[in-house]
Amino acid sequence: MQSGYEMTNEELLQRFASICRLVGTSGIVIDPLGPYEEDERYLEGVLLSRLEGKKPPFTCGKKVSCTTPCYYHPHRIEAGQKLTVQRVWYKGEGVWELEFEEIPKDNQDNLSCFSSNAFAA
Repeated sequence: MQSGYEMTNEELLQRFASICRLVGTSGIVIDPLGPYEEDERYLEGVLLSRLEGKKPPFTCGKKVSCTTPCYYHPHRIEAGQKLTVQRVWYKGEGVWELEFEEIPKDNQDNLSCFSSNAFAA
């Protein structure tokens, strides 16, 4: 799938609207976002970064090197370790987090994201 940061404004808006439609037609509502929550949160960050005029520090598929050890239970990344960026998440106020191909989601399908400040190209 194309990175949200590489989409045109029109493509981004269409993708966001598509997620909203899927959520609205998903039937019985136990969890309003259901399987679309991750996409919604990702696209929300992409939209926010555009509104704030921020650009992601890295692109998807880019190999980055850890500059300082990072720990996000149960994953530890050592300084010098190289990883491939899977997704770049914008949290607002200039805060970016990275998701890596080599680090799987946990058993509850939670993301393991690390501060972009701990990595260099």
